[in-house]
Order: sequence, then C-alpha cells, then structure tokens
Amino acid sequence: MMTGKIVEFEASTHQKVQKLLPWMLEESLTGAELSMVRKHLLHCEECRADLAWQRQIQAARPPMQSAPDVDRAFAALSGRLEPVARARRPRHAVSEWLRNAGQNLWQGGNGGAQWQRWAMATQCAVIAGLALALLKPASDVPQQYHALSAAGSPATAAAAASGNVMVLFKPDTTERELRRILQASGAHIVNGPTVTDAYLLYLPPAGLHAALLALRREPAVTLVAPLDSGAAR
Repeated sequence: MMTGKIVEFEASTHQKVQKLLPWMLEESLTGAELSMVRKHLLHCEECRADLAWQRQIQAARPPMQSAPDVDRAFAALSGRLEPVARARRPRHAVSEWLRNAGQNLWQGGNGGAQWQRWAMATQCAVIAGLALALLKPASDVPQQYHALSAAGSPATAAAAASGNVMVLFKPDTTERELRRILQASGAHIVNGPTVTDAYLLYLPPAGLHAALLALRREPAVTLVAPLDSGAAR
C-alpha cells in the first residue's frame, strides 16, 4: 500500500509539472510551484525533453506585432496641440480659413465605425500641423528662415507680422528653389513650414495680384490661398 501511494504521488506531481511547463517557459512561476517544477525536472527526463521542445517552438515563432495603441496615438497628438494654447492668436481671416478646412476634412469621417478613428486622427494631424505653423511664436521659426522673412523697416515688420497668403510647396522643393520663388514674388515668411510644407507669407499690397499670379505659375507651388480674398489655386 505504501508503494502504491508513492507511485500515485509521483504521478500526480508529474501531471502538475506538465501543466506548469508553459509558465516555466515564460519564467512566470513563483513560490512553491517554481520549487516543485525545478525539483521534478532534476529527475524527470520526459519533462525536461518537453520543456526543451517548447523552447525550440518559442524560438522559431516570429514575434507578434502589437496592435496599434489608439489611445497613445491620440495622447501624442494632444501633446503636439499644447503649444497652440500658448501661441499668439492670428487675425480672424486665418482662423476662418483653418476652420473651413477642418470642416471639409471632418465631413469625410462622419458616420464611421470605431476603427475609423485612425483615419480621422490623420485628418486632425493635417489641420493641427497647419495650426501649429500659424500660431507658434516667431521665435520658434528656424533661423535660416528669419533671413528670408526680415523686413526692411519697423512699419513693414508690423504689417507683415500677421501674414496674408497661405502657400503650399511640393515636399521635394529645395531651400535654394524656395528662396528664389520668394524673392521673385517679394514674399516674406511669417511662419512655416508645417508638416504639409505650408507657409504663411506676407505679400506687400502694392503688386499683390501680380505676385499671386507669379506664385501660381511656379511648378513647385501646389496651393496659393490669399487669406483676405479667399481665392485659392
């Protein structure tokens, strides 16, 4: 009877260890279970072989790609929008232009399911990128573009501070080509570039119409939007 009990006890331990091998493989066992598995593996060749086989399977398995973290993506987008609250407020024409652009983009995402939040987040990022470039202080503009935007007198600088034209350039436009286009049209950079390669420019009222036509003829320019007149390419 004593021998039978010992055999039954050993068989029960063996079954328990077999069930715990996956957790042993993941190194998540603790306490009494970890101690029991370690002791059993010392004298059980079958369990050692099973554990080795499971390790081979784990090593050959390709790593799982985690699903996109929607909440983290929206948190990152929110962090990018924080500087807007501290930035200067542009004049009404700029705000109206951005609001209209945002409404047009948002209409494409109405009525969508929960998985469409990614598409709407991308649309929001485009609008946020434009807002960041327009609303951030002039001190945040890269130094190389201050030289392009420098005005000749305090009066001109005050008039140019708000900007009157939104211009989008192709992403592959070089800095040299950008300088040439701005100098040819007499434009000064107020803010930019955004993530969509957009710039807020100031064009002197004298010769404004001719400057807009010159910008629209440039192959590197994809959009010209006067913030006063609303005419855009």
